[in-house]
Amino acid sequence: MNFMTTRVATLALAMAVMAGSQAALTPYSQDFETLDIASPTALSGNGWLVFGNVFDSGDNYLYGYGPFAAPNGTGGFSSIATGEGGAEQGQQYLNVFSDYLNGDHGFGNKIEANVFQEQVIASGDLGSTYQFAFDYKASSQNGPSGQTRTMAFIKVLDPNSGYALVAFPVVETTTASTSNWARGVINITIGSGWTGHILQFGFLSNATLYQPSGVYYDNITFSSAQKTISGTINLASYVGNPSSRAITFELVDGSNTTVQTQTLNLDGSNGYSFPTSVANGNYDVYVKGTTWLRKKIASVAVGSGGATVSTTLDYNGDLDNNNVIDSDDFDILVANFGGSGAGDVDGSGNTDSDDFDILVANFGLGGD
Repeated sequence: MNFMTTRVATLALAMAVMAGSQAALTPYSQDFETLDIASPTALSGNGWLVFGNVFDSGDNYLYGYGPFAAPNGTGGFSSIATGEGGAEQGQQYLNVFSDYLNGDHGFGNKIEANVFQEQVIASGDLGSTYQFAFDYKASSQNGPSGQTRTMAFIKVLDPNSGYALVAFPVVETTTASTSNWARGVINITIGSGWTGHILQFGFLSNATLYQPSGVYYDNITFSSAQKTISGTINLASYVGNPSSRAITFELVDGSNTTVQTQTLNLDGSNGYSFPTSVANGNYDVYVKGTTWLRKKIASVAVGSGGATVSTTLDYNGDLDNNNVIDSDDFDILVANFGGSGAGDVDGSGNTDSDDFDILVANFGLGGD
C-alpha cells in the first residue's frame, strides 16, 4: 500500500487553506467532551479538515478531493463517537474511518481518508520540538480489517518547493486493540529552513471494498515537548558531516507497540536530543540511519528525565532505505557511479570505488 503518493492530497490542501499565513505554531488540546455529538459542524467548528485520495488496486494515484470541513455523522471520514471510552477517555472521542460515501470502494479502489488540524510554522518556532500525543483504540465492531491500514501522522510541507513533503513521521494504529486504549506520541523538531512551511497533525485510513477502518482517538494534544532522549550515534563507513543524514528512532513498549517515532538530523558531533512523553519504563529503541541498517537497543529504561541512548550504526549501504542491502542498492550505486548523487554511501561527495567496497562488504545483510 503506497502512502508516498498521499502527498498529492496535502499539496492541494495546503494551497487552498493555509498558503500565505504566518501564524506561529500554537498548542492544541481536545477531549471531545464539550463538542455537540448531534451537530454536523461539531468537528469543523473545532478546526478539523478532511481530504480524500483514491488509488487503484495497484496503488496508482487516481484523484484527490477536498479540502472540506470535517463532517460529523455522515458516514464519511469522521464523527464524534461514544460508548467505548475508558476512565481517562470519558464519554466522547473522535472516530476516524474511510469515506464510505465514495462509490469507488465498490470497484476495488483504495480510499485514503485524511482527518487533521493545520498550522503554519513561523521563524520563532525554528529549532523547537513539538509533540503530537493521543489515546487510541480500534472500534470493537468496525476496527481495521482486510487490507485496511490506519495511522497517526505529522506532515510538514514546503510551499516554496511545490508543496513538497519535508517530513512525515507516523505511528501506525492498524493493529490497535479493540478493548484497551493505548497512548501514541509523535515528535518533530522544526528545521532551520522551515519558516512558512505548513504543519499538519492528524489521522488517516486507507481502505477498499467497504472494509472496516474505524479507530478512536481521544485526549489529543499538540504542544512543545519536555522529557528528552539523547545521546550519540556513530556512523560506520562514513566520512561526511553527520548532520547531513537523517536518523529515525522508534520506541517500542513491552507489548511490541511502537509508541513514539522521531526523525531528526544529528549535530556535527554525532549528538542528538529529542523530547518524549512516554510513561516511565523499559523500551526497545530502534535506530535507523538513511543508508544504515536498523539497529535495536533492547530494554532502555526511560525515567522522569528521559534516557541516554548511544550506539554505532554498523552497516552502511542501504541506499533505498528498506532495511536490506541487496541488488536494488547495488543498482542505485551503479546508476550514480562517477557522480555525486544517491550512490554516495560514505558521504565523501562522490560515488566511487569506496562506496562500492562498503556496499559489497555489507551485501546481503538485513537490519533488526
